Amino acid sequence: MKTIVVDHEPRYYHSVAQALQSHCPQMEFTGLATTYEGALNLMDKVHPALIFMEVDMPGVNAFEILRKTSWSNFETIFFSHSSDQALEAIKHQACGYVLKPLRIEEVIPAFEVARGRIKNKKKGDVHPVSPQSILFPENLIGIPTMEGFDFIRIDDIIRCEGFQRCTRIITKDRSDIISSYHIGVFSKRLSSGCFYLTHKSHLINLQHIRSYLKEGTIKMSDGTCVPVSKRRKSEFLNLLMKSR
Repeated sequence: MKTIVVDHEPRYYHSVAQALQSHCPQMEFTGLATTYEGALNLMDKVHPALIFMEVDMPGVNAFEILRKTSWSNFETIFFSHSSDQALEAIKHQACGYVLKPLRIEEVIPAFEVARGRIKNKKKGDVHPVSPQSILFPENLIGIPTMEGFDFIRIDDIIRCEGFQRCTRIITKDRSDIISSYHIGVFSKRLSSGCFYLTHKSHLINLQHIRSYLKEGTIKMSDGTCVPVSKRRKSEFLNLLMKSR
């Protein structure tokens, strides 16, 4: 499996190469490019099956490189110091989007996605890529909307409110997002974080609670009050006590 790295910080090449080769012996790292021209030349020369690519190389954007190369039969895992380019990565059907400083435990899952796609190509079994199949930083979530996907930081979500089989996502720094997905989808996707379903139509971020009122409502950081269903009241109060 020919693999190249495109990154202006060479130290990442050596750390990732060493760790991934021990995880996947059949991987062959065949080169490192640290400049725009070097990346194009290397891709056209090596014809890699997989490219680890920095998104924000100085003076050029990684997606511009991909548009100009004559070789297109490869999978891509993107690196970046921020999550700002995650949506663009989806448009380019990336296998993953990993934040720097790199941690091998985050690179390996994205690599496994790439390896699966490459294996399917060899079998001739190629399927359209969906956003759910792409691995992104744990602090980022894609919100399905009628127009496509909006990407926001999970910590910025104050609460989610279900209505008419849709969900309103209320966040700190932007206007509300209306998703075409039922609130149950968000309850499952956010189950590993600091979120709690207080009511069948209300999912809250526990980090944004400001007060609990005796009548069974919670005041959130945006000033709104969210109900707690009778059957969840005892469980919720126990949860609050454990968090102290």
